[in-house]
Amino acid sequence: MIWKETGVNKGSYMCFFNPPSSFKAFYYYMVSCGYFLCNESYEVRNDGNRPPLFFYIITGELKLDYQGKHYCAGSNDIVLLNCYRPQSYYCTSDCEFLFFHFDGNTAPELTDHLIDTNGGPIFHLNNASTVYERINKPVMNLCYQEQVSDAALSSLVYSTLCLIQENSLLSSAFRSYSDPVTKVINYIDKNINQHFTLKELSSYVNLSPYHFSRIFKKETGYSPLEYVSLTKINFAKLALRTSDIAISELAISLGYSSSSSFINAFKAQRGVSPNRYRNEYYANVSANQTY
Repeated sequence: MIWKETGVNKGSYMCFFNPPSSFKAFYYYMVSCGYFLCNESYEVRNDGNRPPLFFYIITGELKLDYQGKHYCAGSNDIVLLNCYRPQSYYCTSDCEFLFFHFDGNTAPELTDHLIDTNGGPIFHLNNASTVYERINKPVMNLCYQEQVSDAALSSLVYSTLCLIQENSLLSSAFRSYSDPVTKVINYIDKNINQHFTLKELSSYVNLSPYHFSRIFKKETGYSPLEYVSLTKINFAKLALRTSDIAISELAISLGYSSSSSFINAFKAQRGVSPNRYRNEYYANVSANQTY
């Protein structure tokens, strides 16, 4: 259907879907999709009550505020957002994009995993054109009210996410770190229960803190201590999703000096406390299972 909304220009389309409950219980499914031509008045803000969202930016730029950080996506970028978390996105100039909301059992968790693996919600993919070719015609046909089965829409969602995952895995497989950086990453992973300092990590590979920090940041995109924090929080997220470990016990197991320091570090990265992260995760799982 033709879509009218503040900041959305003429020629934009959007459509909605509501598969049977039996389908929602077992498969990924599309909630809505569309093609938008937007201007500088376009802005969306929500407090975390929508399903995950995929964007393909065709032209222009889309600005994002997500998990306490600001991002800017440009032409041929892919954006993934877990919209069960608070977020906002907006344009400061003309922008053209395809999008779809999707959901299903584990969809929020897969979205989080892809974003975490990528280091953020914006994906600069080598196979971006392949993704565009896969989704452009189906989305535009849907906007013109062509009938498509729920199974075909589910396949489109899943195959698109698989393309993103495949690109992430290939990028990881061919990423090459220098020997000092590799040694420190392995050291951190094997001793995640420790409290690390820059001096300790640089001494481990016989480099000065300054020189070690420079090469580590150049190769990984993170400072050594940022990487430590990211790794600890990823361990914490897994524990919160898969066990009933107490927050105080989890803090100690990850080398934090106190529960409060762990909670502050978790909130700085995820935007919510560990308890809220756990509660929201189980609430989403429960909601998906009751569809």
